[in-house]
Amino acid sequence: MRKSILNLATAMSSVTLFSLAAFAAAQEDVFKDTNTYASCQDRFAVIFPSNPSMRDVPYAMRSGRSVAARQHYLERGADRFSVTVVVLANAPAVDEEIINHAADILRKKGEVRADYPVGYIAGVRGRQLLIAEPDGRQLRGSVYMHDHRIYVTEASTAVGDFPGLQFDQSITIIDGEGVDIDRGQTNTPQRVFTCR
Repeated sequence: MRKSILNLATAMSSVTLFSLAAFAAAQEDVFKDTNTYASCQDRFAVIFPSNPSMRDVPYAMRSGRSVAARQHYLERGADRFSVTVVVLANAPAVDEEIINHAADILRKKGEVRADYPVGYIAGVRGRQLLIAEPDGRQLRGSVYMHDHRIYVTEASTAVGDFPGLQFDQSITIIDGEGVDIDRGQTNTPQRVFTCR
């Protein structure tokens, strides 16, 4: 009897250690980001050079109809950074015509140097653009659409400016809890952002 109790205790210790090891391994697959600016309400995260402001702005649809949008923005000297989010509840979850219209608005801001379609992950479509502005500056822009939302990013900076590149490449679509929506679709750790 004593030997079976000892074996049971050893087995339970092994199970406990295995469970703790599995829990620790699972925790390694989650990366908590507290430095990136994240809006759970507007469902995106991005690296602004410093804390942005927020304002409501009109957004012109292809039809000419104006809809409400929210813009998170930072103006620092001549540099401008913004993410404009438009919620279109009655539109398809993803629509190429809506994406192309938003990209056309960006294209009108200068000479297009690069314009690429992007398939972020399943359920997200978009475009990335590099535009030479008339004043010699560079506009890095992107348009993404996911779950009835349009995300338009703009970083207008000097050519080759690192904060502009970092901003442009850091845009991430998240859910209402701050979790990167590409969870389970890539081999990278799940990212969770601290929303502000």
